[in-house]
Amino acid sequence: MGFGRKSWLRYRVVLYAAVAIGVFLYRNHIDWSRLVPAGINEEDVPRTLVLAGRDLAPGLVDILADHYGRDYPELVITTRTGGTNQALEDLVNGRADAAFLSRPPTPAEQDLFRQVDGDTAIVVPVGVGAVMILAGTGALAGDRPSGAFPVMTLEQLGGLMAGDLQSLGDRFYAADPNLGHWAAAARLVGLPAEPVDAAGIVFLADDRQVARAVSDDHRSLGMIASFDLPASPILTLPSPEDSTAGPAVVAVKDPGSGEGVPPTYETVVAGAYPLYVSLFVACRAERDIQGGKFVTHLAGGRGQRQIERAGCIPARQVPHEVFLTNRALGE
Repeated sequence: MGFGRKSWLRYRVVLYAAVAIGVFLYRNHIDWSRLVPAGINEEDVPRTLVLAGRDLAPGLVDILADHYGRDYPELVITTRTGGTNQALEDLVNGRADAAFLSRPPTPAEQDLFRQVDGDTAIVVPVGVGAVMILAGTGALAGDRPSGAFPVMTLEQLGGLMAGDLQSLGDRFYAADPNLGHWAAAARLVGLPAEPVDAAGIVFLADDRQVARAVSDDHRSLGMIASFDLPASPILTLPSPEDSTAGPAVVAVKDPGSGEGVPPTYETVVAGAYPLYVSLFVACRAERDIQGGKFVTHLAGGRGQRQIERAGCIPARQVPHEVFLTNRALGE
């Protein structure tokens, strides 16, 4: 008995869908089969989803949780405070189904997951933000062009993080290293991830406290991270023309052009701002089916669009230069 026209059409659709899925998995280097354990009945799937690492991007995480809750109204979604280190601890100890991170797990941390689950955690980049340097009104005095952002080099930032204030200011404030911002910035300037114990470096609980400290301490600098450029809820920053309004955002010199590049949505998207930081989401390879579904959602097209609408740069957004011409191609 031969195939009818409709049967052949169905087989073609299935074949094309399988090829498309295979190409997607290959291009993104993600083994999605690990996200859904075999042999789980729908009745056994938990109806709760716990997300860790909220302190990395509070506004963004809340928006993403709200969107996901609308798609799955039967889920009870809760978030846990803390940064990257706390989120990884919550995940490996079963207190969270998925975790937001500002760096990938270290080999030692992945070994912990392997000991618990027999496999490493699944980690996917979902967004891009910026490490931002703030300067009090009396800091970087020699690097404040009139009506422009104060400017700093990557070498100067590396010196600050190593404990050498270089007469740039009296103190350098940074958020708790457990958030993960320090390790992300250290990688970009070629320093070890572990912070140094040096006079002049002051660690505070979170980015808000860093911004507030720089605002109050005019001869200081600070380092924060933002995943929702340009409208970060951390601080309403003044324009560079208003030098008396409080801390200013520091432009970082591009190693190639030597020009100061401020951290804006456009410069981070284009790759011009050198102090970028990725936002990752992770889940365990086994046992946490809701965490796997959430990771799959954020890495997919719908989740990436939600990340973009929330003000964060999606990890899969790639800028393309467009040329407009009235001449036919090949002429």
